[in-house]
Amino acid sequence: MQTRFPTPTERQKRARLLSLLDDGMVLVRIDATHEGVDVPEHLRGTPGLALNLSYRFRAPVFEVGPFAVQASLSFGGDRHLCVLPYDAIYLLQSHATGTVVVFPEDAPVPFRDVLRRAAAQAEALPDDAPSILETSTEATPSAAKAPKSGDEPASPPQGRPHLRLVD
Repeated sequence: MQTRFPTPTERQKRARLLSLLDDGMVLVRIDATHEGVDVPEHLRGTPGLALNLSYRFRAPVFEVGPFAVQASLSFGGDRHLCVLPYDAIYLLQSHATGTVVVFPEDAPVPFRDVLRRAAAQAEALPDDAPSILETSTEATPSAAKAPKSGDEPASPPQGRPHLRLVD
């Protein structure tokens, strides 16, 4: 058996997910057609599957591992141990801060152009323009963290949410 180490992209996605989870609930968009993804039968084959992850769910299993996220999530009251390899994750969005981190190269082909166009449009806006998007092509994106209050915010975050384009 050959041992493998996480790729730089896997390490980056894990670090960004952990950072966003520290702020609260995170929407994770995955390609459920990707090899290694395990979700309930009726969701398999969905290229744009959106799942919410949070420490506050108190799931019996919730592991942000080196190669994949494993979480016991509830679907209509039934729990399923989901396995989400980082290669299948292409978007992370913090519900608490509005920060969006996009990995367009891992998105299903039909979504790649849309994600790239949204990032390009956000980059073209002047800094003072009202917008819900900002982009960055930093190797390791770093978003300003919102103050921690221990509770999920009741209202949308102030300021502009961030769309991070990761090459």
